[in-house]
Amino acid sequence: MKQYLFSFLFFLGLLSKTLAQECTSYYLLTKGANVEISLYDDKQKLSGRQEWTVRDVGINAKQTLATAAVVMYNGEGRELARADDITIQCADGQYSIDMRSLMMNGAPTGPAASGKSESAMALYPSSLQVGMTLPEANFTVDTSPAGFGIRVKMAIKDRKVEGQETITTPVGKFNCYRIAYTYQMKAGIGVSYDGIEWFSPGVGVIKSESYRKGKLIGSSVLTKFTKGKV
Repeated sequence: MKQYLFSFLFFLGLLSKTLAQECTSYYLLTKGANVEISLYDDKQKLSGRQEWTVRDVGINAKQTLATAAVVMYNGEGRELARADDITIQCADGQYSIDMRSLMMNGAPTGPAASGKSESAMALYPSSLQVGMTLPEANFTVDTSPAGFGIRVKMAIKDRKVEGQETITTPVGKFNCYRIAYTYQMKAGIGVSYDGIEWFSPGVGVIKSESYRKGKLIGSSVLTKFTKGKV
C-alpha cells in the first residue's frame, strides 16, 4: 500500500513539475523577460510598439502567475501609456492574459486602465484544436483622459480556432493556431472590428491582424524577445 501511495505521490509531483515547465515556456512567464511587439498601420508602416518587462513570477503546483510592466510608444518613439501590473497566468496548462493590455494599443495617454472588470482575462485552453470555440472575454474599465471620466467596455467574441500555420517573425518561426474573433469597444460610441491572431502553444501570441469591412486596418508582430530566468 505504501508503495502504491509513493508511486501516486511521485506521479503527482512529476505532473506538477511538467505543468510548471509547460507554463514557464511562455515568453511572458519567465522573470526578467523582455519582449517587443511592433504595431503597424493599414499600409504596413510602423505605428508604434509595446515593450514588456516581466517583473515577478510566482510558481506553485497549481499555477504560474507573472506580473509585467508594459510601455506603449507611438511610431516616433514617444511614450503614450504605461502599466506596471499586467497579469499573465498559466494554470493546468491553460494560458490567460490580462485584457488591460488591449487598452495599450489605443490609449491616448496615462495609465492603461484602472477600475473593476467583469472578466479581465482572455483564456487559451491547454489543448487547442481546429474548429474549437474559445471562451468569450469581457472587460469594463474606468479611465480619466484629460481629466474626464470615461467608462470603456470591451468584449472579444466569436473566438474560433480556424486552422494551423507556421509564422515567420524576426524572432524565428513558430507553429501557430490561427484564431479568429470579433472585438467590440464601447465608450459613448461603439467600435467593432474583426481580428485574427496566431497563437503558439507554449510561447504565446506571435502575430495579430485587425480588419474592418474586410480591409486590413492594423497588425502586430513579435519582433524582439529576451527570455528571463525560470
